[in-house]
Amino acid sequence: MKSDYSSSNFNLLLKNLVVKPESDSADFNHISSVDGVFLANTYDQHAIDYIKNEAMNDTSGSTQKTIRSVGDYITTKISFNLGGSWKYLRAPTIDSLGKPIRCSNRQDCRLH
Repeated sequence: MKSDYSSSNFNLLLKNLVVKPESDSADFNHISSVDGVFLANTYDQHAIDYIKNEAMNDTSGSTQKTIRSVGDYITTKISFNLGGSWKYLRAPTIDSLGKPIRCSNRQDCRLH
């Protein structure tokens, strides 16, 4: 949420924050070495609802595999203006060992 100058009116700018199970707090971090920069992990609610529905309707016994895939729908977002706007972190073209990172669509290739 971001407030106006009087701190009495708020706008919701980031939804579906991931909650850290060990602390029951949102996975939201201020980058203290850079003013105004925040990182947050969010999830795709539509994808999570779909997975839950599939798990409930699954009669093949593969429910465990379906539920574990929830982590695939978490993405990291970054804000450079105190949370005023958020963008996805784009994946680099190569990893730390110099190997190419392959994505089916470079525009949708995101880090988490």
